[in-house]
Amino acid sequence: MRILTSLELRIVVNELKENYLNSKLAKIYLPKTRILRLELHRAGRGRSTLIVDSGVGMYLSKFNFENPTVPPAFAMFLRRHLLQATLKDVVQRGSERIVEFRFNTKNGTRFLICELFGKGNFILTDTKYVILNSAVIQSTKDRNIRKGENYAYPKQGFDILNLTRADFDKGLSKWKDHSIVKYLASGLGLGGRYSEEVCVRAEVDKAKKVGKFEDKDLTKVFDSVLKLITGFSSGNAVVVMEDGKAVDALPFVLSAFKDSDIKEVGSFSEAVDLLFSEGRVSEVRKQKSSAFDKRLSKVENIVESQRKSVEMLKAKQADLKSTIEVVYRNYQYISKIVERLNNAREAGHSWPDIVEAAEKERESGLVEAEMFRSINPEGKLVVLEIEDHTVELNLDKKIDNFTDELYHQVKNMNSKIYGAERTMNKYIADRTKLLAQKEELMESVEDALPKARVAVKKEWYEKFRWFFTSGGFLAVGGRDATSNEMVIKKHMEIEDWVFHTSMSGSPFFLLKGGKEKASEEDIEEVAIATASYSRAWQNGYRTQEVFYVRPEQVSKKAEAGEYLTKGSFMVRGKKTTLNPELEVCIGIVNGKVVGGPKSVIVEGEVYCLVPGKTKKSDIAKKIARKLSRNVDEVMAVLPNGTSELV
Repeated sequence: MRILTSLELRIVVNELKENYLNSKLAKIYLPKTRILRLELHRAGRGRSTLIVDSGVGMYLSKFNFENPTVPPAFAMFLRRHLLQATLKDVVQRGSERIVEFRFNTKNGTRFLICELFGKGNFILTDTKYVILNSAVIQSTKDRNIRKGENYAYPKQGFDILNLTRADFDKGLSKWKDHSIVKYLASGLGLGGRYSEEVCVRAEVDKAKKVGKFEDKDLTKVFDSVLKLITGFSSGNAVVVMEDGKAVDALPFVLSAFKDSDIKEVGSFSEAVDLLFSEGRVSEVRKQKSSAFDKRLSKVENIVESQRKSVEMLKAKQADLKSTIEVVYRNYQYISKIVERLNNAREAGHSWPDIVEAAEKERESGLVEAEMFRSINPEGKLVVLEIEDHTVELNLDKKIDNFTDELYHQVKNMNSKIYGAERTMNKYIADRTKLLAQKEELMESVEDALPKARVAVKKEWYEKFRWFFTSGGFLAVGGRDATSNEMVIKKHMEIEDWVFHTSMSGSPFFLLKGGKEKASEEDIEEVAIATASYSRAWQNGYRTQEVFYVRPEQVSKKAEAGEYLTKGSFMVRGKKTTLNPELEVCIGIVNGKVVGGPKSVIVEGEVYCLVPGKTKKSDIAKKIARKLSRNVDEVMAVLPNGTSELV
C-alpha cells in the first residue's frame, strides 16, 4: 500500500487551506477504526469527501463508498460535537505526520487531531487541548491519550522544510558510515523514492557512503534536495498509469517514471484519489463478484455430490442384482453346501472340524467345495466366493430368504436413487439459471460499485422542495422553518400564488409566475405537494385542506400582542381552499431526482408513496436501488415520517 510522506501530506493540507476553509462539516463517518470520512460543504464548491486514513495519509475524494449502517460510538461522538461546524484552519506540525483541524462549533473551538503514524489515532480536544475523546486510548511513557488528559504532541523531529546547509552538514557526521541515499531517506526524512530522485539529479552514486563524498558533490546533493522540496508546491501532480489503471500518484514527474504512461491531473489529491479509490473500487468489485462465485460454487458442489451419490447407489444396486443372478445360477451348488454343513452340525461335529473338512474338500475339485471360503460360528454364517461375488448365507435360513432380502434392498435403492436424482436435477436447474443470469448479475455488480461524484451546478431552487408543474411552472417550497422564511422573504414575487395549510409545521409553497397563467391542474399539483410535505403526512392523514392566496396577503407583521416564530407568517383576507389526497411520487426529471405529484414525472420509472409504517431511510434505500441513484438524493425529496410504496 502506498503511504504518503510528510511532504506529500503538506500538499494536501495546503489544498485544503486554499479551497475548503469556512466549509461546513456536513457528515462524519468512521467505516474503520483507522479511517475517517468527513463530508465538507462549501458554497460554490458543493460537497467533497475528505478521507483521513491513519495508516496511509489523507486526500480529497470524488468517490461515494458505502458506510456502516450502524455507526461506531466514536463516530456518533464526533457527530454530536462537530456536525455543522465550520472548518477554520488545517495545520501540519512541521514535517510530522500529524494534521490538526480547527473547527468553530456552537460550543466554541474544537480541535480534531489526526495522528497518521504508527497505528494512528483521531483525537478531539477543546480549545485548551483537553482531550474530549479519542478513537483509541493510548498510554506511553511520554504521554497519555485518554479523556480528560491534556493533549501533548510527540517530541518534534527534524523539519526538512526548514533545512539549512548547517543542518545538512550536521546530519552527515552521524551517517558517514551509511550510504547517501539512506541518509537522505532516514536522516532527513525524504523517503526512499525522493532520496533516489535527489541522487539522480545530483548525478551521484546512491550506494556511496557519506564519508567518502567530496564537498563539491555534497553541495550538489544539498542543492538538489532544496530544488526537490520546491517541486512539492509546483502544482504539477500526475498519475502513473499501467494498462489503463492508476499505479502511482506523484506531486511531479520523477526520473524513474519519465518513460511511463503519465496522466496529468488538477491536484495531488485528485492523483491520490485515483490511485487509492480505484484500488478500493477493485476490492469492492472483487468482494461483490465473489458473492456470486460462492453461490455458484455451492450449487456446483451440491450437483457434484449428488452425481457421485447417484453413481454409487446405481453401482451398489447393479451389484445386488448381479449377486441375485449368481445365486440363482449356482442354486444347486449352494444348496448342497448348506445342506452338508447343517448335516455336519447335526452329527455333532465342531466348527473347527467342519472348517478343516471343508478346506480339504476344496482340493477334491468339486465345484461346491471350491466356493467355500470361511465360517462365522457366532453368526452361523458361511462365506462363499461365487463368480467373483462374495456371498454370506445364514445357515439357519433358506436360500430364498437371502435372495428376498437382496430384492428388498434393490427396491429400497430405487427410492434412494430417485431422491438423489431429483435433488441433483433441482440444483442443475439452479446452476443453469444462475449461469443464464451471470451477465445480468455482473452488470448489477458494476452498477453497485462506488462511483466518482460529478460536480453538477445546482439551481437556486434546489436547496428547497421543488418541481415543475405540468404547465411548466416552477413550484418551490420550504423544508423547515428556516427555508420557509427564505422562500417567502427572498423568493416570493407579485406574480406568484402562495400555498399553505392551517396546520403547524407545514411548508409555504410558491407557484412561480402562476397567478395569471397557471391552470387548475397546476394549482392542484402544488396543493398536493403542500399537503404531502406538511405534518399531515407524519400524522398519517390521507387528505389535508390546503389554501392559496396572493403574495400581498402574506405578511410577517403579527396581530397586536402576538408573536410570529421563525418560518411563520400572517395570512389575511380571502383564501381559496382545496382538499387534495396525500401522495408523493419519486422519479428522474432531466437527470435529477424529483419528488411531487405523479403527473409531473412524465418519463421513466415512478415510485409513489402514501403515509404508512415503513421508515424513511428504508424507503429511500429501496427507491435509490431501483433508480440507481444515491440514497441522499432520494432522502432529500421524501416527506418526513413513515411511508408505504403503492
